[in-house]
Amino acid sequence: VEIKVMAYADDITIICRNTNLQPVFSNYELLSVLSGLELNAEKTEILNLTDSPRTVSNVLYLGQNYALGRVNHIKVCGVWIGDNENVVYERNVLDKIKIMEGIILSWRRRFLSLNGRMILAKVFVLSQIVFIAQVCAIKAKEIKKIEHLIYSFVNGNKLLYRPERIARKTLKPPKKEGGINGVDVDSFIKTIVLRQYVKAISNNPSLCAIQLSNSSVQDEIGDFSSNFLRTHYRKYLDMQFNIPNFDQILILSGIPIRLLMTQGNRAFQLVR
Repeated sequence: VEIKVMAYADDITIICRNTNLQPVFSNYELLSVLSGLELNAEKTEILNLTDSPRTVSNVLYLGQNYALGRVNHIKVCGVWIGDNENVVYERNVLDKIKIMEGIILSWRRRFLSLNGRMILAKVFVLSQIVFIAQVCAIKAKEIKKIEHLIYSFVNGNKLLYRPERIARKTLKPPKKEGGINGVDVDSFIKTIVLRQYVKAISNNPSLCAIQLSNSSVQDEIGDFSSNFLRTHYRKYLDMQFNIPNFDQILILSGIPIRLLMTQGNRAFQLVR
């Protein structure tokens, strides 16, 4: 059997302090020579994390020169990062809502029960924001929009964001209380945020230090990267829950869940 071409496709993310990128490409060239894995250099994107005015990086890879331009936004592990918060929020959150709307529209004419539509909303619609909610603070406006979208669909509306025949307060309680165990989107997102916060602060010393710091991380590569490294959910928790001395509460062993359970929001019950 003669194999003429064997192709591989994958993404590689490299963070480096040096503005001279030639050593990175030189090292990868050594890997290419030994393994046969070649980098698609012309599609390489560079996000500037420093204050360097450089807009183009010239590199030599496998005997060919490339002029790689700097970009303002880049997608890493499914999350957009960049130097403009509005653009980052649009791509991470607002674009996800558009995907949710598309899913709803594709199912709107199916003959499903209330329970069936709610299950569908939980599995296929709400799952779109599970990952992004762990790293990006979703604004209250968008949370209300997502919930309106879901309950408009659950009520059997053929169009998006239409009035609901059955009130949410009737659908949200568990079945034993006469509801359909409807999702509370605000509590759902807060639960994800709380879980991430507690997990990071308990198991990862580096993330713990970032979350407990009241100032930007001093990583010596510029203000933008410092702001990015600070977790979004720290700000989100401070803004949404208004828990006094929240950092001190979390670092006391055995206390966090007991104190969180005293709050009235469903998120504090779901986090257990």
